[in-house]
Amino acid sequence: MLLSPAAERNKDALLQVLKDLLDTDRELFGLELGSGTGQHVIHFAQELPFVTWQPSEISSSAHESICSYITATKLTNVLQPVYLNIEDHWENWAGLPKSSCDVVLCINLLHFCPFRTIQNIFKGAGELLKIGGLLLTYGVSHNAEKSLHFRNPEWGLPDTDVLRQLGYENAMRLERMVRIVFKKCFSCLTFLCNRFVHLTELKLKVCTSTASELFHLQFIVVMYRTKIREKLSLSEYLWT
Repeated sequence: MLLSPAAERNKDALLQVLKDLLDTDRELFGLELGSGTGQHVIHFAQELPFVTWQPSEISSSAHESICSYITATKLTNVLQPVYLNIEDHWENWAGLPKSSCDVVLCINLLHFCPFRTIQNIFKGAGELLKIGGLLLTYGVSHNAEKSLHFRNPEWGLPDTDVLRQLGYENAMRLERMVRIVFKKCFSCLTFLCNRFVHLTELKLKVCTSTASELFHLQFIVVMYRTKIREKLSLSEYLWT
């Protein structure tokens, strides 16, 4: 079993974000990209038993660590880890079909990626998430970790506005941003998959339908957003 001190430090703060956002009234399915040692997914599975988690990694040593944690904890809501390369096309991500995930986790991963890989992650999450599903990202804040650029000039977390735009391009809307400060400042961003609203808004812009059909589309958008706002506090969330 591998142990990451960083994962131990931030796992409770990230768990609280998930508790605030996830729907506890039904069974959910979550995919974690780059599960590492397995500490996060195991901790979340213990505290959120209504979520079935699929950990993923490219490292064989990480797979062994995750399997050891699953065996030690005897959890039944964590599946065996699968090989997943975030640079691959999303259709090759563990064989998961489109709109199959309620939540996708991307913890301590984005700031170790070149921008093209970050684009691929957002593309994959946008395809795999169900409507209303959540993408949670967590990493060192923009410009907070200059040493990353010395290790690899392509690494580093983009500015929040860039990530917000990536979300929008893939039918996800930035909902919440949490600053978590240890020795450095970290950002936890959550994106809501609003593919239906996104496509409906596009239809409204180019629609040649009758006035009654336009009214129907507008009504659906308003009701969908109202339902979301009943779950989320507008004082805590960022709406675009």
